[in-house]
Amino acid sequence: MGAGKSSLAPLLAQRLGCEWRDTDALIEQRIGMAGGEIIRDLGMTRFRQIEEQVACEALRQRACVIATGAGAWLSAEIRSMAATTAISIWLEAQVKTLARRLSGSDRYLVSLCEPFTLAARQLEERGKTYAQADLRLSTDGRTPIESVNDILACIADPRLQLF
Repeated sequence: MGAGKSSLAPLLAQRLGCEWRDTDALIEQRIGMAGGEIIRDLGMTRFRQIEEQVACEALRQRACVIATGAGAWLSAEIRSMAATTAISIWLEAQVKTLARRLSGSDRYLVSLCEPFTLAARQLEERGKTYAQADLRLSTDGRTPIESVNDILACIADPRLQLF
């Protein structure tokens, strides 16, 4: 949350000449509720079930960029499917960067917790799982275009490590 997926995904898709999908938007289209409303009204467990279903459906599509929510990668099913059908990228940022980007956000989880605390807790809880992605890209101090260029260079030469 706050690492840059919503900014990078459409730019990357444009450069690759393909479509892009945002799983948060797909969930909202399917259920008719925003993610925060689903979490508030139906619970986090139900939200994660819907997210997993939507993300796996998106992964079955070929030649597209998929921007998943911050918690989607926690699903073993999503990670397993991505391992065989996609190149996964962890968009990483320092906690202070994430907190700055989330400050003033209307996201449900941000309304429950101060942005710095939320970002620090999520990174602590999820970092080892996020690290299972094929690529790791720091978006700190990088424009979206610079980050997309970094991704494209790494895809072209998978020996590159982006930390």
